Order: sequence, then structure tokens, then C-alpha cells
Amino acid sequence: MTVVTLAYAEADHKFAMRIRGDLEAKSIQVTDDLADNTVVIAIISATSIKSPVMIDILNRASDQYLHILPILADNSPLPRVIDHLQALDFSQTYSDKDLLDRLTYLTSPDAPRPITVLTPQKRKENVQSSVFYVIIALGIFLMGIIGVGVFGLQAPEEEYYGIETQVYLTQRVFIDQALPRGTEDAVMFEATIPHIPTKARMEAIGTATWIASGQDGTFVPRSTEQATQFPATLVHLSTHVHERVMATVTQFALTSMAITPTPTPSSEPTPESTP
Repeated sequence: MTVVTLAYAEADHKFAMRIRGDLEAKSIQVTDDLADNTVVIAIISATSIKSPVMIDILNRASDQYLHILPILADNSPLPRVIDHLQALDFSQTYSDKDLLDRLTYLTSPDAPRPITVLTPQKRKENVQSSVFYVIIALGIFLMGIIGVGVFGLQAPEEEYYGIETQVYLTQRVFIDQALPRGTEDAVMFEATIPHIPTKARMEAIGTATWIASGQDGTFVPRSTEQATQFPATLVHLSTHVHERVMATVTQFALTSMAITPTPTPSSEPTPESTP
């Protein structure tokens, strides 16, 4: 059986009793208290929209996700909490048929679920939730600061640099596919930039510029002159591997056949040079 909660101001008592009589004549139970699975009929008038008791009932009904049916007793606007609802305008003509038809629809399975409205209770819950998550975030932040600053917790260096290097090399595989390999490609290279992922565009442009200048895309020094100029190429590598790359290149340069050792000149005669 359909149960209706009738909400109204004292000044609208006569109008409310007329609605109550029509509903009870159709075997619809009418109550003045909010309950689960009820439809709230709210009589809206210049007096009711200024009544704290009336506004409180509408807020509590919204918090409980109850269907609310506003009925206009005059031309007063709907309160903010229900201003999204479609009201029945009985300010000029009263129609018990329209009232029953709307009530039947709101109690049918086809009726939409009441939407969430920002009531004072909902606002309070939002503030409490925000404070809760802020406290958790600050706690995690402080734990991180203490862990790194006091206990020296850090990511495994070998593993971190290894992964960083693999990420860089993987990027190069895809970037190299779009890089120009000749004069014509270099001229037309600008047109290919939009087809490269945004995060890789600057690296692709920088690397393409290096290739267009006559250098190898993956540059490794092979002579004394190239080894001397090597620092200029570090901009194309991940900063996490700069030191290792420089150390590797230095070792390579020291053992490379391209670097010819120069003997130190001596002013003293040696046994081999003595006639």
C-alpha cells in the first residue's frame, strides 16, 4: 500500500486537509512523519518556504532518497533543495486526478531514482571525508620524508638505473623508425612530428637534428677527436646514466686503437741513441 508523508506549513492546513481527504478516499495512507519508502508531498507556499521545519523535512527526505512531489499553492519558487523537481501547479486550479496520476508514477518501478542533493548533512559528510583523506595524505607524506631523510630509504640504485636505461632504449626503438635518414627525409621531417607521441617529440626532434648534422643517431666516440667532443652528445641520454656512459667511453678511449700514445720528449740521451 502506498504511504504518503504530507509536509506543509500551518498556514496551508486547510489545503493540506483537502489533499489528505482525496488520498485517503483512494485508500492511500497519509502520515505527517518521514518513513522509509514513502512519497513526500510538499505544499509550497510563501509561508512554507520560510519555515525552518519545512526546509528541514525536505532536507531529511533528500538525505533518505525519498521521492518528493512539490505542489504549488501559490506562485512561490521552489526551495533550493528541490528546485530540480517538476511541481504540480495547483495555485489556480486543483486537480485530484493529476495528483493521483503523479503519485502512481512515483510509486511505480518506472520512476527514476531520486538524485543526490547537496543538503547540510551531505555537506558535513563531504567535509569529514575531505579531512580524513587529507590526514591520510599528510601521514603518507611524513612517512616518506622520515623514511628518506632519517632512515635513508631509497630505491635500489642498480635496479633503478637498469630499468631507466631499458626504458630509454625502448623509446629509441620506436623513435628511430620516424627519424630522417637522408636529405629529403630531413626536409620533410617536420610533417612527421605530429605522428610521434607527445612525450617523445622533443627527443625525436633533438635526435633528428643531430642525425641531419651528419652524426650517427646513437653516437659512440671512435677517435680522439670524437672523444673530446663527446660531452655534447650527453643531452640525448637519460641523466641517470650519464656518469656510467662517460666512464664507459673514457675506458673505451683509453683502449682504442684510434688513440695513438704520444711519447714524452726527453732532453737526456738514452743508451739507444748514444752512438
